[in-house]
Amino acid sequence: MTPFVSRCPGIGGNDLADFADPATPHQLPPDQGVRHEIDLVPDTKYCVMRQWPLPREQCEVIDAFFVEKAKSGM
Repeated sequence: MTPFVSRCPGIGGNDLADFADPATPHQLPPDQGVRHEIDLVPDTKYCVMRQWPLPREQCEVIDAFFVEKAKSGM
């Protein structure tokens, strides 16, 4: 696939250097120690909403899969 810059007439080489701010950060800022969490009520279950209803057989297979994963500690 042809890069976008080479497909644009009149743009190439260092012409885009005027667009970019050299002071733009190239990494994340340092960690401020703030953690955003949602405190769940103990012993509550997750609410799983399926986007499309599945046939009962498929639901049973999927539910069994996750029960086995939970038993194995995953």
